[in-house]
Amino acid sequence: MTSPEISVVMPVYNASATLGATIASILAQTFAVDELIIIDDGSTDDSLKQLLELAASDERIRLVARENGGVSSARNLGVKLAKAPLIAFIDADDIWDPRKIAHHLALHRDDPGLAASYARIAFIGQDADGLAGAKTVSSLGPERLKLADVLGENPVCTASNMVVRRDWFLYSGGFDESLSFAEDQEFVAQIIPPGGRGEG
Repeated sequence: MTSPEISVVMPVYNASATLGATIASILAQTFAVDELIIIDDGSTDDSLKQLLELAASDERIRLVARENGGVSSARNLGVKLAKAPLIAFIDADDIWDPRKIAHHLALHRDDPGLAASYARIAFIGQDADGLAGAKTVSSLGPERLKLADVLGENPVCTASNMVVRRDWFLYSGGFDESLSFAEDQEFVAQIIPPGGRGEG
């Protein structure tokens, strides 16, 4: 099998109620995902049992189970294991629009120097009927992000919204493993180059 163009990294901790829908949304992308790396971060519910069954039935899923070490180190481990030059992150309680990966790939193919990309997200309740029932939909600025854009409020909103070049991720040091809150915002600030030109 040829090397994947994009790898998806998903940390999991006690997410048995949402795992099925999240993974289904990844594997249903219009651009087929060839590598989904799942790090079970010491789940105590039946998440690992579900994941073992899914991994056994789909060769695209690479599963690692370990003791709890936190979401940042789980993501960092996933990136180290990834084979693709682009990394997409998703948390185990989020879902993607079927066209998400295709849109990001088109953007990165058009601009190979782009370090990272993000999109709009919608906050949808469990009983909502798709985007029509969204409580909030985020906005996108007209230009690439600057450091000042990130310091006040995280415009990316969540790690599940990011696609990052693997080489930039490794160069930046990845997610700060000492943080358990706003680690994604700190990471975005790290990959915005000095001088104000961000990548978004």
